[in-house]
Amino acid sequence: MFDELLASMPLLTEAAGLARALDHPVYGCLYVAAARKLGVNLVTTDDKLLAKLKSKKDRTAIHLAKWKP
Repeated sequence: MFDELLASMPLLTEAAGLARALDHPVYGCLYVAAARKLGVNLVTTDDKLLAKLKSKKDRTAIHLAKWKP
C-alpha cells in the first residue's frame, strides 16, 4: 500500500551523485533520494547501503529491525 508515488526522473541527479559517492547501485540510492525529498527515514534491510550511509554520517535510513511505527 502506498500513500504517494514519486516520479524517479526528478530524483535521478541526486541518486546518481549518491551512487557515485557511496559506490552503490543507483536504484537503491533512488530510495534514499525519495526519503530525503519527503523528509522521512528510509526503512530497509540493505545492510550494505546502511553501512555506506553510516560511514558518511548520513542518518537518512534505518534498519527494519530498529523501526518503530
